[in-house]
Amino acid sequence: MAIKSTKKVLASILSLAVFSQPFCGAKDFIENKNIPQKSIVIKKEKPTVFNKIKEFAKKHPVKATVGGVVGLGTVVTVGGIIAKNAFFDDQNDQENILTAEDVKSGNLDKFEWEDNGVLKIKEGITTIGEKAFYECENLKEVSIPNSVTTIGVNAFNGCTSLGKVNFEENSQLTEIGVGAFFRCGLTEVTIPNSVTTIGNYAFGGFTNLKEVNFEESSQLAEINYGVFSNCKKLSEITIPNSVGKIGEGAFYGCGLTEVTIPNSVTTIGREAFCGCTSLKNVTIPNSVTTIGREAFCGCTSLNSVIIPNSVGKIGEGAFYGCGLTEVTIPSNCDYVKGGQWRSFPEGCVVTPKQMK
Repeated sequence: MAIKSTKKVLASILSLAVFSQPFCGAKDFIENKNIPQKSIVIKKEKPTVFNKIKEFAKKHPVKATVGGVVGLGTVVTVGGIIAKNAFFDDQNDQENILTAEDVKSGNLDKFEWEDNGVLKIKEGITTIGEKAFYECENLKEVSIPNSVTTIGVNAFNGCTSLGKVNFEENSQLTEIGVGAFFRCGLTEVTIPNSVTTIGNYAFGGFTNLKEVNFEESSQLAEINYGVFSNCKKLSEITIPNSVGKIGEGAFYGCGLTEVTIPNSVTTIGREAFCGCTSLKNVTIPNSVTTIGREAFCGCTSLNSVIIPNSVGKIGEGAFYGCGLTEVTIPSNCDYVKGGQWRSFPEGCVVTPKQMK
């Protein structure tokens, strides 16, 4: 009889899991965290289950109930609602990864959320998963422990009130994913020196970003497609000397007034600084061999530039629409002399420089 009774309870709980309305996103948890429609899941072998219930109930003043599900772990429900995907297979449990599902369900093992919009990710987490905090508009500040090595695709995308990101000292972070902080409200950011990869548009679309700092001894190899694109208030930046390539559209439409490119860079990609209408001074080092198509196109305030002897190719429209009236280039440099996609503005006097 006991077995049949357990099976009936299990069937009833499973039906709730299938048909109840779960949170549709992290935004719901953060904005409506006191409504009784969320759950946390605790592995059945953990002896601290009731302490966790007490901790959860203390922070969220709603009724908590415990349901013992044979073979599926212990499900702690708030307000009697079991959220979708509340059940899990222990073998597939990824304790070090903070996922969007963790955020939806309010998994207090992995992060802490305060009423003033401050988020603290707990030590031991190694990965902040894809879209984990996507469009959490009430999120104002986040602290990321040094155990985190990866911030996933669109992890904080659309967090328009996020004004501060704190990376713990001695960060082990190596990868910031595509669109990770796209459209956030940051005014400044310091990128740990452990970071080797920043994905496309990771910091793009920031309307308030004024300052970007890289820690000393940066290991960043490339500034990828659109990483800082359309950051209108970003007026200056020091690119670390670990960078070998400035990718396509990396600073497209930024508010930069001057930029110094380090002598580690060999390639300035297509549209890298295109549309930076306030850019007046740019220093191109003798390490650069290629200036890509439309790299500085539309930089209307750029009235002079020195092209070093190392440059062998200047792409179509590279300086088209700039304020240049004359320029000297290496005699062996390949560039587009005329036509719609000429490398330099119409009327600009281009003088080949004799190589010594």
